Amino acid sequence: MLWGCFSAKGPGRLIRVKERMNGAMYREILSDNLLPSARALKVKRGCVFQHDNDLKHTARATKEWLRKKHFKVLEWPSQSPDLNPIENLWRELKVRVAQRQPQNITALEEICMEEWAKIAATISNRMPLSLNRIKQTPSQTVETTTRPKIVRYLSIYNA
Repeated sequence: MLWGCFSAKGPGRLIRVKERMNGAMYREILSDNLLPSARALKVKRGCVFQHDNDLKHTARATKEWLRKKHFKVLEWPSQSPDLNPIENLWRELKVRVAQRQPQNITALEEICMEEWAKIAATISNRMPLSLNRIKQTPSQTVETTTRPKIVRYLSIYNA
């Protein structure tokens, strides 16, 4: 499995997760990869972070970790369609990797890392533009009037 993040300025880190991920591992990944990516991409404090409702994402310890690191979390209704913009980036990565036809798991990992690094800021920059409306709760919709900055597996939006 891969974990990655991006912002409107470009892709952040991409790592291979070799074990089954639990909450503690997820928080370690955030600490080791999200924070350095956010710094490198110059994402400001208090930005809005997006991830889905997986149990490790919604665990009390994870929520507390994100709060202490000054990340606001975009509320996401349970059983909602996955509209996270990183899904577009994953699709782009899959297309690029498939074109290179890796022959084994080592080559697959190397190609994924190479292609992720090549994904230009213009590609990740246009991804948030498709999200003019983001559902927060079944009864509340947030209108975006400016281009959000995103980092994600997980996405981060600066207001």
